[in-house]
Amino acid sequence: MTSNMVKEITINIDDIISGDFGAYQIKELKGEGSFGKVARCVDISTNQNVAVKIARAHLTQATKHEAHVLRMLSQLSDDKNIVKFISSFEYKGHYCLVMENLDQSLYNFMEKRSFQPLNLPEIRYITGQLLVAFKELSKLQLVHVDLKPDNVMLVNHKLYPFKVKLIDFGISTCVAAMAPGSVLQAVGYRAPEISLFANSNGAVDMWALGCVMAFLYLGQNLFPCNCEYQMMTVITRMLGMPEVHQLRQGLRTRCFFKNVNGHYQLNLPKEYTMLTGKIVQPCRNWSTAFTSLENMAIYHRQPVTEAEKEESRQFINFMKEMLQVNPAKRITPEKALQHPFITQKKVPKRQS
Repeated sequence: MTSNMVKEITINIDDIISGDFGAYQIKELKGEGSFGKVARCVDISTNQNVAVKIARAHLTQATKHEAHVLRMLSQLSDDKNIVKFISSFEYKGHYCLVMENLDQSLYNFMEKRSFQPLNLPEIRYITGQLLVAFKELSKLQLVHVDLKPDNVMLVNHKLYPFKVKLIDFGISTCVAAMAPGSVLQAVGYRAPEISLFANSNGAVDMWALGCVMAFLYLGQNLFPCNCEYQMMTVITRMLGMPEVHQLRQGLRTRCFFKNVNGHYQLNLPKEYTMLTGKIVQPCRNWSTAFTSLENMAIYHRQPVTEAEKEESRQFINFMKEMLQVNPAKRITPEKALQHPFITQKKVPKRQS
């Protein structure tokens, strides 16, 4: 019997956890993190597999917030590619969410294949589905703010190759509530305006989606994930400096940039450390040597046919639209769905 601790609660395989509207038998521990644990369970009343997220006791309010958001999103049709919410309940002081059972995260999938890059038709198919999800969030003025490969789930890779759904709305927020100074998004997937503590909106999700695409294309993160200074260094080298109005607006600009005779320059590592108290970490990403997004193609299978070369050009062009340093110039989900890279209709083959 397997036993796992979630704060003061112990969960065991074959245990039954229950709430006011259902009982669920634990069959498998699917994942764990700072939030708590996720278990595959069987709904005793229907005999259907479900996923139950068991939150740590101190995260009850955040989990209730996620339940509220998912309940609102549950009105959307299944083709909007957002995880289906079933119910929520409290069990021994821990708030639990019941959702549809999905296969594995994009990160786990890439890890199992030793981070071998995906091909462009596969990346296109995944990206298109996520754009549909973000288009719906945009209509509702919702921002996910935590997109990364861990929060994109394959539905059933064997039956439906690369069909995905967006999960984890624990820190999602409405656009109107996004105030400068909120620490959102994982480092490496964090939009420049978030790092600068400048004004932000739903465009932060599009930045993160561009980072997810790069991860699938390269088999590693485009921007360093272990150090925000290194991340900003690579961003400015590859994509250029934030615009002056962003830098003037940012409450945290001085941590990364200094104004020298009216011109902004990136701080030296020692200056960043002095201002923030954080040590600049060494970085092993290939991208530390990149000077443009075109450099990514060096680390991907080279196109052979004219059609493949055109597809590669469209991909790089699309990435430039996604990774605009100025959020006002960043492509929206609606426009992204019309981009030539996305509108091609190649679907990945079913796995044998």
